[in-house]
Amino acid sequence: MQVNWQPGKTGGRLVQTVEQAKLTHRSHGPRFESGIAHINNIKQYNDMKAIKVSVDYHEWSKVEGFLDQFRNDDDTFTYMVDNVTFVAVFDGECAMAYFKAELAGAFEDEVIIVELR
Repeated sequence: MQVNWQPGKTGGRLVQTVEQAKLTHRSHGPRFESGIAHINNIKQYNDMKAIKVSVDYHEWSKVEGFLDQFRNDDDTFTYMVDNVTFVAVFDGECAMAYFKAELAGAFEDEVIIVELR
């Protein structure tokens, strides 16, 4: 089987799963009892990014409202650690750059951003 797929700029990789196929024996690789195998292609991403953000105590009341704008975003997950600290996880560089741009406009005082591994 040949798969024509090139990884994009996001650095994903293709994973194939085979369903509804019965293996008969493995002398020279898998053989399928029936001639039909259902192959699912799944794209996995390995470029997730995460940051920890701390804001000034005087702006604690803005944190929850800021995080609410990303509640339904598919590319961003946020978790509020306490009233001035939160963690954000992104599906790639673009989502993180957008989040940081919004972060700069939402708070007046300087925020501390620590990139996590």
